[in-house]
Amino acid sequence: MYAMQLAKRTEDRFTFRFYSVRNEFASVRDAKVDPSLSDYECFVQVIREKLSPDAKKIFEKAVKRAERYKALITSVAGGTGLAEAETPAQIQAVIIKAIVDFEVSTASGPEAQDFLLGGMRRLAEDFYLLNEYITNTSQKLDEWCKTLGRLFLTSEQETEIEGITDSEERSNRLVEINKPILQPMLSFFIALCHALQEGENELTATDAYWLGLVDEVVGEDLWNLRLLYEFEDDPEEKAEPYGEESAGTQATGEGTENAGA
Repeated sequence: MYAMQLAKRTEDRFTFRFYSVRNEFASVRDAKVDPSLSDYECFVQVIREKLSPDAKKIFEKAVKRAERYKALITSVAGGTGLAEAETPAQIQAVIIKAIVDFEVSTASGPEAQDFLLGGMRRLAEDFYLLNEYITNTSQKLDEWCKTLGRLFLTSEQETEIEGITDSEERSNRLVEINKPILQPMLSFFIALCHALQEGENELTATDAYWLGLVDEVVGEDLWNLRLLYEFEDDPEEKAEPYGEESAGTQATGEGTENAGA
């Protein structure tokens, strides 16, 4: 629950980090010789390289947790009963059953976790996560797709969106295009906020910046929202007070008054 509160407070900063490093994704794909890398995979690689060793430990924990979240969300979304559930209690019951089924089907061998020996704690954590995701976060994902998602459209997609006259149909198309891009980002964001709630985490100010916890770092040349809000175009150069002919007259000293001036 604390993780979700942190997520709500840092959402704008985190999404801005994602947008501000997108110009580095092409170089990541080139370095990995893999043009099929997703935006999420590129983002993880870019941010990982900017963190201190201590921060990387938290970051890797978040990456691993995000993988679990993705599998859980897919499992619950693909299960039965959620569409028919009407009351909060019915929705929560479906979530709990889905989590138990997921645990039983995925935990095997040395990875198996007895529900009496830590499994109940993880079940509770997963329940709070999925309940928040289904009741609130899925709506947040749609909002990301409709607003932030416009920044990620290709020129062809932008033309397509502009050609849709019905506003509801346009919004639905934005969600359809951007959901595969932004859903992993949102899951990772929540996983990161969760990882930050575990144990003592030592971060530098720059670490906090790249993880979306602070707006800016004094003395560091890092792009931030304040600079974006305060940005103003350079004023246009003022026109010369004299035309070319007048300027020429002054330069040659023609006229007593002009020469004296």
